[in-house]
Amino acid sequence: AGKIELAGDADLFSYSYTNPSQTTASKLQIMQTAATGSALLSGLFVSSDSGASWIAASQKGTLVELEVNPNATANLLIWASGTSGSSGAYNITTKIVTDDVGNTLATATTVLLDQSNSSSTIAKFNYSGDQDVFKVTLNNSGTTLFSVESTNDSLFDPKLTITSLSGQVIASDDDSGKGLGSLIVLEGTVGDTFYLTVSGTLNSSNGVDYTLKTGDLPVDDAGNKPDASAAPLPFNAPVVVNGKSTQVAIEYKTIRAAMPGIADFDVFQFTANDTGRFEISVSPAAGSTLAPSLNILASDGKTVLSSTSASAGKAVFSLPYLNKGDKVFVSVSGANSSEGDYTLKVETPVLVVDFFANSYNGATTVLPIGLITLSGTTNSGSLAPSNNNNIEAARDVDVFKFTAKQSGPVKVLVSKTTTSTIDTSISIMDASGKVLTSNNDADRDTTNSA
Repeated sequence: AGKIELAGDADLFSYSYTNPSQTTASKLQIMQTAATGSALLSGLFVSSDSGASWIAASQKGTLVELEVNPNATANLLIWASGTSGSSGAYNITTKIVTDDVGNTLATATTVLLDQSNSSSTIAKFNYSGDQDVFKVTLNNSGTTLFSVESTNDSLFDPKLTITSLSGQVIASDDDSGKGLGSLIVLEGTVGDTFYLTVSGTLNSSNGVDYTLKTGDLPVDDAGNKPDASAAPLPFNAPVVVNGKSTQVAIEYKTIRAAMPGIADFDVFQFTANDTGRFEISVSPAAGSTLAPSLNILASDGKTVLSSTSASAGKAVFSLPYLNKGDKVFVSVSGANSSEGDYTLKVETPVLVVDFFANSYNGATTVLPIGLITLSGTTNSGSLAPSNNNNIEAARDVDVFKFTAKQSGPVKVLVSKTTTSTIDTSISIMDASGKVLTSNNDADRDTTNSA
């Protein structure tokens, strides 16, 4: 214990430690901490070469870590001070940190896997610069998942590296797992042996626990990334209703974690077959606890639109405007780690399908001029009822023709069907296209005659 009486004061101590082990290096921790009630901001420095050079403490000036070789003695100078002009009482403590897992391939800890390559190992990242090396041998061929999860990401951000039996690095990952955890998916066969090295940044003098998990990757019903592995979305044949045509793609899938704590993503892909606003929706199945999250991504994988359900069982949708030929990825996941079955539905923009010519001159249009057949020798007749008798869009015009059976006045009447909301307008032209008469709202309703 000591005290920094005033700003700029410092206390110097000497300390000696001998590592009793003949084979294993020791990790020596030296700490300066403010005493209870003290306002001191610690400023610790340690020298192992009689003051020729000094090691500044990490952890806000409180911790210095040194490695002492087997059967070696460390003769140290410890400089205790206060930073930012602070003063007050303090304590100097030393501690030998025991490493729970070997740091090299030669001292790796063997982890036994079950027949599905599953295992769960809790270990501790003991000190800054520590690395834990594990050795595993696969009992099953196929895809195996390896993950590392810290109990506190703010104190330990783990990194996982996988090497072959010869020491060649096969894969490495930092933050693809849960939180700031690591996640690697690897193909292997029975008998393959790998080394798993856990390293990273440590912000705790007492070390932090973490969990190393392995396991067969369950068969997924859709790829997890916006790349070639994304499931293609096939569209059904066009369906035409009242002159409106659309195509629909429907998929029935499940969000299920690959391993506990490892979220599932279902990623699909399609190419826009038209320009316009597509409607994309995700609806949880009846009784499903899934709270779906929907992301629309461009061809480069960047999110364009995002929508997340407020609660389990509630659908989400998105209305992206796409240009014909655009490649699109659709990502579905579960908010708040929720899981369950769902239906993904993608509808193309509504296309107008016209059935009758818009011009009196049949030679200028690929659509037919409708025919009204008059009965007998009178000028009486009607257009046969049909779903094709429809004004499909604003400014649409349908052209029909008839040939008079006798001379004299002819009345032509047009009216909407029972459920239609159209307000009709009518014109009568001669064979040259000259308008003879027209009428709109002559009867002040949706029926017109001329």
